[in-house]
Amino acid sequence: MADEVVELGNSVFSEVVELGGSVFPEVVELGGSVFPELVVVDNSVFPEVVELGGSVFPEGMELSNSLFPEVVELSNSVFPDVVELGNSVFPEVVELGNSVFPEVVELGGCIPYVALK
Repeated sequence: MADEVVELGNSVFSEVVELGGSVFPEVVELGGSVFPELVVVDNSVFPEVVELGGSVFPEGMELSNSLFPEVVELSNSVFPDVVELGNSVFPEVVELGNSVFPEVVELGGCIPYVALK
């Protein structure tokens, strides 16, 4: 660990960064999950590696001022990439006629329409 430590609340952190007047630990443990790195998107701080609801998101990208994982698991379906179309975000889409469909989906009897905001 680094020689320099900072106390925030009742916790002691090593290797901290200051963003927008706030101090964040570079390695954060929240709710049993460990976030190795932090990235800044529109003055908000996001972990570069996030575990949410049992799903692991290795990387993040900025889409419409929001941070989306590059690998997304939604309702037991895995989407390797996401793209932005209009104000909606779709995993690996194809355009058929005037409709847009996900290219890779795990079907549960229907084709999901994915819009992340």
